Amino acid sequence: MINTDMPFNDRENIVKAKTILMLTRWFVPFSITMHNIEEAFTLDPFLPVIKERLSKYGHKDIVPSWPQYRLALITVTLIPLVVAILPLKAARRLTVMLVASTTMLINVIPHLAGLIIFKRYVPGLASSLLINLPSSILSIFLAFRSGFLNTRKMAVIAAFAAMLHGPGLLSLMAASGFLTGRSETGE
Repeated sequence: MINTDMPFNDRENIVKAKTILMLTRWFVPFSITMHNIEEAFTLDPFLPVIKERLSKYGHKDIVPSWPQYRLALITVTLIPLVVAILPLKAARRLTVMLVASTTMLINVIPHLAGLIIFKRYVPGLASSLLINLPSSILSIFLAFRSGFLNTRKMAVIAAFAAMLHGPGLLSLMAASGFLTGRSETGE
C-alpha cells in the first residue's frame, strides 16, 4: 500500500500521485541501471582515448582508472535501488527519485559534449539519449502535472542534482580511487 502523504486534497490528484510514485519508484532505478550497464560494457576500451586526448593538454592523470569507474558505477546503481526498496514516506521517496532523475537529465550534457569533442560514440551516449533523457523529462513533467512539484521545489532539486553530478561525482571518484588503491598520479 502506498502511503500518500502528499499535499493533495482531491481524489484525482491522489490517483495521479500514486501513478507517478509507482513509475518513478522503479523506472528511475531501472533507467540508471541500464545507463550504467552501457557505460560498464563500453568504458574500459574508451579510457585510453580519453587519456590520449587529455594528455595533449597535460591532464591525462585526471582520468579515473577502470577499477575506480567500476566501483563508482556500482555505487551509483545501488543507491536508487536501495531507495526504491526502503520503507520511505511517499513524498520523500518521490523527491529522492526526482533528484536522481534530474541528475541523469544533467548527465545527458556531458554525453552530448563527448559526442561533439570526440566526434564519435562515447560510453553511455545511447542510453543517455534514448532512456535517461525521455524518462527524466517524463518524471519531472508528471510530478509537475500531479501538483507535487512546483518551480521553487524544482529549482532546489535541480541545484541538488547539479551538486551531485559535479562535486558529488568527483568526490565519489576520489573515494573510489582511495578504495581501489589508485594513487593521485594515476598509477
